Amino acid sequence: MNTRIFDSHLVRHVTRAVMPMACVVFTILPATVTAETRWQENGHELVFNMDIPYPDDPSSNELIQRDVYEFRSLVMENTEISLITISGRGGYGPAGQRIADTILRFGFDTHAFERCSSACARIFLAGATRTLAEDAELGFHRAYVLGEEEQSYYLANRESRGWEDEFDYVEFIYDVASTDMRQTVEFMVSRGVSIDFILEAQTYGPFEIWTPDPETLFKRGVITEMPDWARRHRSDQFPHGEDRAP
Repeated sequence: MNTRIFDSHLVRHVTRAVMPMACVVFTILPATVTAETRWQENGHELVFNMDIPYPDDPSSNELIQRDVYEFRSLVMENTEISLITISGRGGYGPAGQRIADTILRFGFDTHAFERCSSACARIFLAGATRTLAEDAELGFHRAYVLGEEEQSYYLANRESRGWEDEFDYVEFIYDVASTDMRQTVEFMVSRGVSIDFILEAQTYGPFEIWTPDPETLFKRGVITEMPDWARRHRSDQFPHGEDRAP
């Protein structure tokens, strides 16, 4: 079932929200994935749960810029890593873009567990092969701006940017939003995601999350393999073969 979820945690500047706008392939993936720390290395697998804060930063229970440096350091130090297993509600969009770029450059696969939304879904889409743990959900929404954050940014940068008034800033932020939207669409298309899926994701506002079912994710190019657990669930729903989906 495709669902629309209200999420009070989604509070992002347009350049922080990345969705409208990720294993070498292994035949056996763990049925369930757990992570006790934010980063966890398991041989070829690097588990990243952005909902778990750094011990020295209790407020870091979302994607932050620090994660870019931590991720690059870990994959450079461990040349066995080929699979990035991720979960989280999202966070700082540019950090998600940087991590996604690194995944693309190294050709890593991605595997999502539990909830992977917003910037987390951007990271997931960078994977060469993209799979889901049992009952995992991917969440999407469009980019947006928040007045309070924009006012703070305007006041802090008006002199250095040469903005005479708020109307000068409107021109700037409109260009930023348009560029962000274009880059998001281009990225998703480049990952094999269908345009109708991208357009559907654009209908979900800043405080909503779209969590499509696995069949939709597979048919629309978001995941590259239909999960066995989803096939079993579908067989339970259609025991006599009424469902003809691949």
